[in-house]
Amino acid sequence: MFLPLVFQKFRLRFLRYFDTLHAQDRGPLPVTGMRNIRLDSLPNGRPVASRDCALCTRRRIRCDRTVPSCLKCASRNHECPGFSSINLKWDQGIASRGKFAGSMVPIHRGKASVFNDSMRKPHARRPKAITFRSPQTRAELSVSSIRYHGDLLEVASGALHRASQDQYLVNRCARVILLDRLLDHFSTGVVPRLTWIELPDNLWPTTLRSLAQGSRCLYLSLSCLAAAHLSATQIGTISERSSFKQLHDRLRELSLQSVNQGIARVLTNTPSGLSGESLHLWLTETLASIIALCYAEAFRPAPTRWKLHLYGCRTVVDRLSLHRELGPERLVEKFLLKEVADLEALSDFSTPTLMSPISTTRASTLACGNSFWGFTDLIREISFTEKKHQHASGKMSAIDMSAWHTRADESYHGIISNVRDMCGRQGNITCFESVARAHHYATVVYSYQALAPEVIGEATVALEALFTILKDMCTTDNEAMTAFWHDMFFPLLIAGTECSADEGLQAIVEHLYLTALSITGLWCNSASLQFLKSYWQRSQANVHMVWIQYVGNAESGTGPFIVF
Repeated sequence: MFLPLVFQKFRLRFLRYFDTLHAQDRGPLPVTGMRNIRLDSLPNGRPVASRDCALCTRRRIRCDRTVPSCLKCASRNHECPGFSSINLKWDQGIASRGKFAGSMVPIHRGKASVFNDSMRKPHARRPKAITFRSPQTRAELSVSSIRYHGDLLEVASGALHRASQDQYLVNRCARVILLDRLLDHFSTGVVPRLTWIELPDNLWPTTLRSLAQGSRCLYLSLSCLAAAHLSATQIGTISERSSFKQLHDRLRELSLQSVNQGIARVLTNTPSGLSGESLHLWLTETLASIIALCYAEAFRPAPTRWKLHLYGCRTVVDRLSLHRELGPERLVEKFLLKEVADLEALSDFSTPTLMSPISTTRASTLACGNSFWGFTDLIREISFTEKKHQHASGKMSAIDMSAWHTRADESYHGIISNVRDMCGRQGNITCFESVARAHHYATVVYSYQALAPEVIGEATVALEALFTILKDMCTTDNEAMTAFWHDMFFPLLIAGTECSADEGLQAIVEHLYLTALSITGLWCNSASLQFLKSYWQRSQANVHMVWIQYVGNAESGTGPFIVF
């Protein structure tokens, strides 16, 4: 009597096994008219998401996770909401039973006006904001003007675009979640791109992020920086990239307004109600905000505001210097001064203006041990010495290059001696050693270009070694190198200036430039690549001109650029 049931089970197992064998050859099944879709009948090589869609989760069925929309939803003529890391349920009804059954917000039907009237009362008590202290920020950063996708956050459009007073809690929570997720991305995805190698004593993801919780200006600037990185590196549809771009533009506008108000208060008089330690902390937060905006410009192609932000940093640093004379220098202040000094070092060699380095003696003894990455300090001093000699006499006097050689060697050996403690895997150690050697040789070549161009032939050995490293990088596909591509733009620039007559080397430099740009998203460096192309094609009248002199030439067609 149990034979039919056993036969049916055997038949189902056989059909499932048969479908599994032929699923890959058969290809995807047509969606039209399908009601039940077995996951083992779908092709194995199809693109899938990392989580179930929100609708399948709500229906309590197993999602097939097919990108861009799952087949389970399509088979039932449902619109797949996509795959998000956080699914807010405010557009799905807050309850399935009870007095709020089917409601979008916890409001009794027919009593919305009473609820609205109570919200308008001055004494109406609202939940305390989780992150923002300032109600001005919550009002300016309206969720209806921000659409976000991908792994950050995808809030259902129905709840967000009905921006009524009844849903202030939904909008505020969505804003807080979004901006907190941006700060998380800043700590994990952006900070490694702001330093040569990530060290435990980097204050950006620790101390400065903690300061941002109480500073509207710094909070917006760090969120803007994270959104800028996402808009430059996010791999997805055009609409997703456009959403991050809109988010970055909006946060950038709010950040600039906040920083501009802070700078105006610095230039006019002391902010009211601040004195002593609180004033010093406020200046430090303002300086960190401007630096973050300057970093955000690095992820924009052809940036125009980075120089303006550096001038803003100078303004705050000058005011901070007055407080340094009255008390000891703080660790955060030292760290930020080092950040500003490094930014100026990476832009000084493309600008003719003579500016004294920011507290060179102080900045050289900052965090990261005993000046872990000494090449930046050396580059800054080479650029300053070159401009000083040019402004003094118009002609470079004889300089003993052995001293600069010695300093470059000391910087290199200081880095290599500590690299095994900072890089865990052997692959990372090998790649970082190549990056350090590339910077060593590039710095030596740059010292001759800036200080002794007439004897540039003495740097031939260093130049050939630099080209050897770049050729190896071009022919070797090493995944470990992905973490260090953001360190290669300065060696690529120096190598590119010395291959005007070799089209093969030009192709290598351009290929590595484009690789580094696409991986890191630091599109500000595209301006230096355009300069190299112009320098390679310069006229015969300027063929003997050193690239440092060619930067300000009208023929180059490029203005000052930063090699970040």
